[in-house]
Amino acid sequence: MVTGCSHAGIINILRHCLKKEERLEGVIGGLHLVEASEDRIEKTVSALGEFSPSLVAAGHCTGFRAQWALYGAFRERFATMGSGTVFCFYGQTEKGDKSE
Repeated sequence: MVTGCSHAGIINILRHCLKKEERLEGVIGGLHLVEASEDRIEKTVSALGEFSPSLVAAGHCTGFRAQWALYGAFRERFATMGSGTVFCFYGQTEKGDKSE
């Protein structure tokens, strides 16, 4: 899921867009938690963990406190991002080979 600043709340966005059986590969974008309370940050990080994303890349409007909490929860699956950050996405062909 690539999102801009998630004013509607990243968990609300994910619940609206994903079907139960769909796997969330990653979340890339601003999570709009810069002014959120510690309680909201904790609940958001916990709920995001239930989606088991392979990558959480948080932009500037996520805020440092939330980025730190996300790092604590996702470790090597967490990254910060901003202007100029490059992500490479690989899909699978019908034969199962990776393609760009």
